[in-house]
Amino acid sequence: MVNTKRNRTVAWTCIALSLCVLAVSMLYLDQQTTLNLSVPVFEESEVLTLPALSESTIALPMRIDAYKVMNYYDASKSEADRSMAVSEYEGVYRPSQSVCYSYEGKVFEVTAMISGVVTDIYEDELMGRCVEVDHGSGLVITYQSLSSTSLNINDQVHQYDVIGLAGENRYYSQLGIHAQITAHLHGELVDPESLIECKLSEIN
Repeated sequence: MVNTKRNRTVAWTCIALSLCVLAVSMLYLDQQTTLNLSVPVFEESEVLTLPALSESTIALPMRIDAYKVMNYYDASKSEADRSMAVSEYEGVYRPSQSVCYSYEGKVFEVTAMISGVVTDIYEDELMGRCVEVDHGSGLVITYQSLSSTSLNINDQVHQYDVIGLAGENRYYSQLGIHAQITAHLHGELVDPESLIECKLSEIN
């Protein structure tokens, strides 16, 4: 019985000593350190920007291996090229002012050669449905002989966006389903294929 009481006394004494040591330690630490609860202030840093993307080059007006069925007429080109650049309509032969592409007589998507803004959409009695896009730097391309388009005037188009579906027209009826591309640079007709793989900053 005496041993039990003595053991309890020793135990309570140890606990009391431990609590005293803990209290003294906490008091010491509180005097030596200061707890900072303020919100850190970060210095204003320069805004990171992504590197500028390289300027896109003008692409073909489709994403399939369509083939050319009508050249733009250029008197400086070879006789073979010129022979593919003359069209007949109602018994009259005329030099082509466009480039036409076909794909095995099938309908295909006609795509934007480079980014731009739709400035006009209309039905032409000879050329079919037409979508005119201002691509900037004085370049305006008219995508013709379309069977349909989902675009509206003032729509922004990005390179390779679908302009419409290739169709037929009266002027080049012998070509069947095709896409017809006419390009103006600063108001002057130019060969659309002369623009391929050029940057807008390079054309003049």
